[in-house]
Amino acid sequence: MNAPVSVMPDSDLEAWDSELTAPDIGSDRMRRYLQDGINALPSGFALFDTDEQCVLMNRQFAEMLPGGAALLVQGARFPEMARYNALNVFGVPEVEVDDWLAARTAYRENPENSTFDQQLTDGRWYRIQESRTFDGGTVTNWTDITDLKTQQQVAADAAEALKRSNGALTDFAHAASHDLKEPLRKIEMYGGRLATRCGDALDEKGARYLERMTDATRRMRRLIDDVLDYSSLGHVMAKHGAVALDTVLVDVCKTLDMVIHETGAQVTISPLPIVNGHDRQLARLFQNLLSNALKYVEEGTAPQVELSVESTDDTHVTLCMTDNGIGMDPSQTEQIFTAFTRLNGRSRYDGSGVGLASCRKIAEQHGGTIRAESALGAGSRFYVTLPLA
Repeated sequence: MNAPVSVMPDSDLEAWDSELTAPDIGSDRMRRYLQDGINALPSGFALFDTDEQCVLMNRQFAEMLPGGAALLVQGARFPEMARYNALNVFGVPEVEVDDWLAARTAYRENPENSTFDQQLTDGRWYRIQESRTFDGGTVTNWTDITDLKTQQQVAADAAEALKRSNGALTDFAHAASHDLKEPLRKIEMYGGRLATRCGDALDEKGARYLERMTDATRRMRRLIDDVLDYSSLGHVMAKHGAVALDTVLVDVCKTLDMVIHETGAQVTISPLPIVNGHDRQLARLFQNLLSNALKYVEEGTAPQVELSVESTDDTHVTLCMTDNGIGMDPSQTEQIFTAFTRLNGRSRYDGSGVGLASCRKIAEQHGGTIRAESALGAGSRFYVTLPLA
């Protein structure tokens, strides 16, 4: 068992601090102790008195700013060093030096709990942090953050490259969908003419071939549309705002009204909150979920779907959609959110395998999540977390 940690009272801390600083700082022995101590620091360190003259600096500070440090050794004050560094080390144009010095002085006069980053002409970056001494002097720390800045730039370049790549992919998807739909349109047109003009002349096998061709063409058109929708998801999210989910679900149910009526489905929706998001994308998310709930049921079973609030906190709400469908193996509840994944044969349940992948993409673009729980023959539960307005 660890021993209890005792906290030193403020009065004892003050006494301890007084005893620590009691030795004469001007003595050679004490100065050597201090110099060795600050030379061991990984960052550049300099101490200025109330007249802005340097009292102490470590080796790292002198190596970072050799010209400015030399001025300090000669008795120069901080403003003189700062001007020299601005012109000779930071590459500030002479016409902008006065403005730069004004901003630098403003920071120095109120440095508490803040930092700023400065780049040198040789490409190095330093993070500068300053604080006050007990008598109004200034302690300056310079930390080399060149590696951090390099990593940030690499990440920014990668993000920009990904943005360009996604844009090119979307452009390609639009062009490809147009090019692919044209031959499909002709197949559908000539297939329709064949059925109208020659349908009676076809034997049973020929009629079945024509039916399969028509069905394949229809599925291909749907797949092209779904791929195009999926590829465009990342490019229509510019505007977020308050979205009343009650209104969104009313519109979704109107869209699916015919399917709900034909299947005899019972859809129950509890009062839902207002979230921060994109209304059309959220409508797509819940339409995909509800469509699946109405589709994946045993033959002869009326779908029963319920959407309600599972939980809320200060920033997010989690919604739960439950159904009485065919369910799935628990090991497949993550796999279903991958594009073009189908767990059931197309002959029984139609679809392209893109719907749930789109749901996940929409949820994540809203800063939310989506997950599923299910078991074979026991229905499914989909949990969607979204930010509150």
